[in-house]
Amino acid sequence: MNRSRLIGIVTTLTLSLAVLLAACGGGPAASDGAQQDIAIQASFQTVNDQRLSSFSLDLAQLPPASEGQAYAVWWIGNDGKLTLAGTAVGGQTFEYTDPAGENLVGKVAGARVSVEEASAVSSGGLASASENWFGGGIPQAILADVRLLVVSAPDTPANTPYDPGLKAQTILAHNHAELAQEAVNAGDLASAKNHAEHIINILSGSADAEFGDHNGDGETQNPGDGYGVWPYAFKVTEIADRIAEVPNLGAEQRDAALVMGLCARHISTTGPQAIQQAKLLIAAENAEAAKQVAQALADFLDVLANGTDANGNGTIEAVADECGSQQIYQLAHRLFDFQLTKGSPAK
Repeated sequence: MNRSRLIGIVTTLTLSLAVLLAACGGGPAASDGAQQDIAIQASFQTVNDQRLSSFSLDLAQLPPASEGQAYAVWWIGNDGKLTLAGTAVGGQTFEYTDPAGENLVGKVAGARVSVEEASAVSSGGLASASENWFGGGIPQAILADVRLLVVSAPDTPANTPYDPGLKAQTILAHNHAELAQEAVNAGDLASAKNHAEHIINILSGSADAEFGDHNGDGETQNPGDGYGVWPYAFKVTEIADRIAEVPNLGAEQRDAALVMGLCARHISTTGPQAIQQAKLLIAAENAEAAKQVAQALADFLDVLANGTDANGNGTIEAVADECGSQQIYQLAHRLFDFQLTKGSPAK
């Protein structure tokens, strides 16, 4: 047999073996080089009004695991220990929803995906990952501040975190502005003034000098939580600014923190104009005179709560004259959603 024919036979056998291995499931990914290019997106979602009680991993880039193997998804807890969250199928989205509706950002610092023997996973005998195949997490340097923003705060009613607290109270203030406007249009000035008092107290909070009986009916009424839009905005600004200054933080997280701080600062510095509008409404002598003031008050609080397309480009952007508490709430996801990469532990 000549040399060239021998080389041809060996090449044919090698290619045939490669095809056979691929057909039998030769591994969880095409190659290590291909794996290095994969980034698995980890996201937290709100389910049935339970803030961030669901977690998902986008495994679209991963092929099904080889025969006899399974992908295992692990939580990285606050103590750094791993807890098995479940098993995943390549090419699909892994989803987990906390059965008690707990905020998972408060329980999960990161996640890992490992390749395990399917029998070990199904038997429940798997205590730890056999390898760190893919991993990632919320940067440890900002984890405590992120949790103040979206999980729990020590100084608020019911420990409401600052970010959703700000959103809820600005929306409530806007709702009462709409109620005041409806009352004015119906000729019911007394009810409109009552809602104007509600707005002042929702915005300022019970510890502020502005808090009180503004319509002179002998009662101080406040349908808000008592903390106040301004204090929530101050806290969001303070924490977002602190996160933005963390060394070596990823660009997306730094940018999100900078814009969150900008938006919250805009609310706290321009928002007091709403209190002046509410006082003008309380001072109005008749419903007709109050209509323009009530409209301006409702419009202003709508901007603080929901933002506005100030430049008319069809998008409410995260810039000072457009963003409101709703945009801050959305931007927060860029701080705690993360990516899992090949061989990377939680940061």
